[in-house]
Amino acid sequence: MNFTDSGYIKTNPADSCTLPRSEKKEMQILQGNDISTFLKSVEGHRHKVLFLTMLFTVMRRGEALGLMWSCIDFAGRTILIDKQLQRERVKGGLLTIVAVKNDKQRRISPPDTVFQLLSEHKRK
Repeated sequence: MNFTDSGYIKTNPADSCTLPRSEKKEMQILQGNDISTFLKSVEGHRHKVLFLTMLFTVMRRGEALGLMWSCIDFAGRTILIDKQLQRERVKGGLLTIVAVKNDKQRRISPPDTVFQLLSEHKRK
């Protein structure tokens, strides 16, 4: 069978393309006056507890949004990060909670301020 007769091409034209490298953005951590400005700006915001939890634990957005009350050990003063909220590309952009791989799970011990905020939030 001849490739040209059957409609097939001999080579893939996309093979000659050079894909751009994906650039990873370096995480920006707030310093000094930026923290004061941030604290003032979240005062009274409905997601204040989320923002402050992220600030004091250095959790990523998806990790913080994947937290459940079962992940928070108030007595032991630890938080288990074992889930995250992700946007599923295949399912039309639906948001789903996904379990983190075992080797990526971690337990953190944030300051008491975080547990006070979370405890008050849970009470409400």
